[in-house]
Parts: sequence; C-alpha cells; structure tokens
Amino acid sequence: MALVLGTKIAQHDACFALVKDGEVLCIYEEERFNRIKHGHCSTSVALNRLLSDYGITVSDIDYVTNYIDVQLFPFILNDILDPSFRAAKLAANPEDKNSMMDWFYNAYAGMLLTYGFEKSKIVSVRHHLAHMAGAFYPSPCHSAALISADGFGEAESAVIAKGEGSDIQILQSNEYPASLGALYLAFTNFLGWDYGEEGKTMALASYGKPKYLDKFIGEYLNLQDNGFFTYRKPELLGECTFLVNPFVEKMFGTPRKREDKLTQYHMDIAATIQEFTNQTFIKLAKEAKKLTNEKTLVISGGVALNSVANGQILKQNLFDEVLAYPHSNDAGTAVGGALWVEYSKLGNKRQNHWYFNHAYLGTQIDSENIESVAEKYDLSYKKVENPAKVAADLISEGKIVGWVQGRAEIGPRALGNRSILGNPANANIKNLINSKVKNRENWRPFAPSVLAEDAALYFDTNQKLPYMIIVADVRPEWRDKIPSVIHVDGTARVQTVDKNVNPRFYELLTEMKRKTGLGMVLNTSFNAGGEPIISTTEQAIKNFLTTEMDALIIDNAVFEDKANAQPCDKFAVHQSTFAALDPTKPLYVLGVSDNSDISFYTEFLSHLAYWEQPVAIHPHLEKLSGIKLNALLPEQIIEDPGFDNASILVLGGQTASHWTFDAYLIRAELVVQGFDYFPNHQILSIAQNGGVSDLNVLQLHQKFMLENGQF
Repeated sequence: MALVLGTKIAQHDACFALVKDGEVLCIYEEERFNRIKHGHCSTSVALNRLLSDYGITVSDIDYVTNYIDVQLFPFILNDILDPSFRAAKLAANPEDKNSMMDWFYNAYAGMLLTYGFEKSKIVSVRHHLAHMAGAFYPSPCHSAALISADGFGEAESAVIAKGEGSDIQILQSNEYPASLGALYLAFTNFLGWDYGEEGKTMALASYGKPKYLDKFIGEYLNLQDNGFFTYRKPELLGECTFLVNPFVEKMFGTPRKREDKLTQYHMDIAATIQEFTNQTFIKLAKEAKKLTNEKTLVISGGVALNSVANGQILKQNLFDEVLAYPHSNDAGTAVGGALWVEYSKLGNKRQNHWYFNHAYLGTQIDSENIESVAEKYDLSYKKVENPAKVAADLISEGKIVGWVQGRAEIGPRALGNRSILGNPANANIKNLINSKVKNRENWRPFAPSVLAEDAALYFDTNQKLPYMIIVADVRPEWRDKIPSVIHVDGTARVQTVDKNVNPRFYELLTEMKRKTGLGMVLNTSFNAGGEPIISTTEQAIKNFLTTEMDALIIDNAVFEDKANAQPCDKFAVHQSTFAALDPTKPLYVLGVSDNSDISFYTEFLSHLAYWEQPVAIHPHLEKLSGIKLNALLPEQIIEDPGFDNASILVLGGQTASHWTFDAYLIRAELVVQGFDYFPNHQILSIAQNGGVSDLNVLQLHQKFMLENGQF
C-alpha cells in the first residue's frame, strides 16, 4: 500500500493531491485556502489542511512529487529568468550560468524539504508527462491519443503522445520558446488583462473577426501541419522569450489599459488569437490521430481550459470521444505526478483501476458552522427537507440562488456544489448576475447545467460533457428560449449532469423541468470578482450579504431575509495579506531594489488605510512608487521606522515566490537588512497579484539550499 502526495507548489495553481493505491482521495488547491486567486505564494495552508483531514503526517507519505524535472533543461537560463534581474544575476555569477538555473528549479524540491519531506522521497516528474498522466491515468480508457499544451514545461510547450495501459509514450513535441500558451497570454496582456484572465479573451473573441490572422501567420509565425510552430522573427520577442508581449505589441501597437474602453479593434485581435488557437488545436488533433489511430483523445495542459478550441476538435469528428478534465491547469500536474509514481515508479498496473467520474474532490462544506455563522451576522434561516425543490422554486421565479453542497469541485468551474444559479429562460438574469453579484463585464457568458439525458435536445452533441470544458452549438430552435446561457456566437459551455454523479444537483434540475419544462439552470462559480471560489460557510454568507443574491442554500439551510443582518466588508484580495499580519504590531513597509516595478502595488498601498496600526514607509519605497503616502494616509504614516517589534512587509519581485527561487533576490540589500536587523520579526513579502510569502519560513528554506550546495 502506497501513499503518494502530488504537488505543484509556490507558483500559480499551487495544489496538493493525495493518492492511495491508485485512487485520488483529494485535490486541494492553495487559492481556496489562502484566498489569493492565482497567487504566487510560499504558503502551505492546503497541505496542512490535507494532512489534518486525513489524519496523517508528512512522515506517513511514501513519495512526494515535484511537478518539474530540472535535469531536462540546463540551457534556457536567458529565456525564462525575469529580464529585470538577469543582469544582476549574471554579474554576481558570470562563470556558471547554469548554476543559476539549477537554483531556480531545485528550489521547488528545496521547498518540499522545508515542508518536512525527506529528500529520498522526492520524485521529480517531467512537466507535460505529469499533465498527461493526470488526465489519462484517471480516464476510463485503456488507450488513447494524448495532447498537452501550456506555457512551457522544461523545454517543451506542447506534446503529442500515446497512452496505453500504464505507459505514456511521447511521440512529438513543440520546443520552447514557441508556445501557444505564452502567445495566448501575451494577447490577453495586450488586451489589458493578466494571467488567469485568458477566459476574457476567449469570450471577447466571439464579438470580433479574425481579420489579422493571415498577416499574423504569414509575417510572424510558421504554423506546421502537425500543429507545432516557430517564430519567423524571434528577434522581436524581446529580452525574455517566454514573455512574448513585445512580439504582439510590434504587430498591434500600444496595449490597452484595463480601464480603457473595448473597441472593435480589440475584439478582432481577440478573435485572431482564438482562431489561431482553434486551427492549432485541430492540427494537433489530426496529427495525434495519424500517429496513434486511437478512438479517444485526452487533452490536458493549461490551454485545454480553452473550451472553444476543445469544441472545435469535437466538431471535426476525428475521434469517437474527446475528453478534457477540470484540472487541466497546473493543478493537474500534482494529480498526474502522484499517479505517475503509482504506475511507473511503483510498477502497478491499471487493471480495474480507479477512474475520474466526478470533480468533487475538494473540501467538505463546514455545514456544522451554519448556526454559529448565522448568529454572528444576525441572519435567520430555515431548514428544509427538500432543498432541491426549494431552489428550483426560487430559480423559476427569477431569483438568484447561491447553492453550496457537499465536497467542492476542483478546477475553475463550478459544477453544482459551489454554484450561483439562475433561470436560463430569463433574458435579464445574465446581466443581473454579472452586474449585481459577480461584478464582472456584461458581455461575458454563463454556462448551462442540464440533465444528461436531455443535453442532445438542446445542444449539438451526443457526448456527455460533465465539466464545462467543451463548447457545443446550441440547436437553432432553442436559441430564443434559453437566452441567458448562450454566447453571442450561438454556443454554450455545457455541463451535463448524471443522477449517479451528483444526485442532489440532478434532483434540482429535475424539479426545474417539472416547474418550467427545462431541465436546466444557469450555473456560475460561487465567488465575487477577483475572489477564488468559496470554501466555507462564512465565505458563502459574506458573499450573500455583500451582493444582490436573493437566496442562499447551504446543505438544507435556506437563507433569504438579510434586511437586518450585520454589515460586513466585500472581498478584497489584500484582506489575505493583512490577515497574515499580527494586528497588535505596527507595520514597516519597504521595497526590494530599483528593479521593482512598484506601480503594480498602487492598489495595495491604498489598502493600507484598512490597517489600524501605525505604518512606516522606507524612503526607498516612496521614491520607487512615486506615491505621496503621507498624503494618502496622513493619520497612520510615521517617519521613524525604529520599531522594536514591527511586522515587516516587503514589496518587490515579479512574484512573491521569487523569494523562494532566487539566490540574488533573497540576498537583496533590503531583504538582508530585514534578516539582520529584524531577526525576531514577522517578515512577509507580497507579489504583484497579492501572493504572500513568509520570509522567516524562507530563511529555513535558504538553509536547506545551502546545505545542498545550491547557494
């Protein structure tokens, strides 16, 4: 009997997955616990919760996996390290460039040592192999064609492979720096959005025409018949070839700022990259079919979250079945790494193996806390025998209902356990949820959840689509009847619901069919804009109180009346940062170096007004930020930073996780001062996207790296 822990740590999509004898017991995503969406953090809240929930310790784990294999790429230092730090790095160590790369990636294993795992138990797994293992091994297929595509792994951005039994054989790969994932992100950045907001680009594309595609491919890219590509003008990539933003800006001009109005030009740019993605995915699928002659295709990697491109593959009828799973993002490498150890390292066979038939592998909702949380906020509620019927009654009346049941879904889509629901036949409900609950753009679509046996009636598909990850055409005769779940292009990102997979959600849909004739609801994730999907009863209730949601149902408890409830603050990403600080101590805020782009922290600095203790700002930081903090916080700012017991907050670095990985940054002057002059203080660093790392923990990590000859 083996207990294997798969990990993706410190960066985006941080995740821990526990596998016992080939069965995935749970998948815990860090952002659900630290409340920082896509945050680059060194926190291990999810790991601690997993160990507690399953009554185990680090020593009980037989193997722990690292989602990347440092041995496979000693040559791409100049491509992936942040250009703002490269000159200083190389000046510090001009003789041995590869040692810097070794530091960067061995630091992942170093963090596992910091968490308490023995070095002999750590297994590094090739990145795209982990992606494919996380999708193929838990599938019901004995054999299948496999595609994985994302930003990059070690030196690959996309691979085609064949899975058979316990074996995965990589057949072809697209070499870095050519990367569909990186290219799509660059277009998303150009349109004014960040990592994790690629779905906005995908949605916006339907409002435009791919009018720049021929020029884009003809002048800048060489797209091959197998779906791989190279850059015709690699010199346009800029200093850091993974960040292809200069390449996109060369073609399209000045990037849009987030607050700028969207124009038809932006819509056509979005349509261009989406159509390129569609064509690339179709070519990859055709090549996979040619190389494997398999009947099933399994897609993985971050680009597999592009439900439109997945739908385009499905429409080609190349395969009898196209499978994609909700953990296609890097969380899937934690699952896949653990399963790869199970089937490859341990040599177990996939005979009568456990397979993935639902996404409910997150934490159980803490319904035992309903009474105490309701009392805290002066909320009344009632318990009912049939919450599905109550929900259907409310939804059919045009109400917006929060629906929280059982274990959480994994991945970015709500699939009926952490959902906000509405009536798909109500033409106004989409805009109401976007503007009054989700606080997001009205042009973004919502998805339908539908009884599995009815799906083919409404949508042009004969395949079950249980994970909202493949788009299907809405049949013409239904497009006027379910307006709130149809995108402008006549498609929908469908979830089919089986009775044996989610009985209570199935019952809700059945009740909807009795009430309205449609066994369907509008379904979107239970979170506000910028917030991870809710994990607890209190988070659900606070969301209910701070939005115009009409009702909330947690387990069998129904909340409707909130007129006399206690007020509470709306979610803000920086709440997590302040929550990590000692509320009894003053705060000393400083920056790292002249290379730190402190402009990214403007929003955070404005949130210092929420901090009730005195705040001292290092003069270096005010110089970098260009913000007159004394004017911003006149009653809090004090000039003397000589606290004996202050909390130290460090701004700087592209991401907080660079403290973990970066020998130069961890020795930066101000950080060293923090270590030397504040040895007994709490020292946190904050990333541009809100990710938090505890530098005291990282000092322990530094010790492990020193002992292993990596510093």
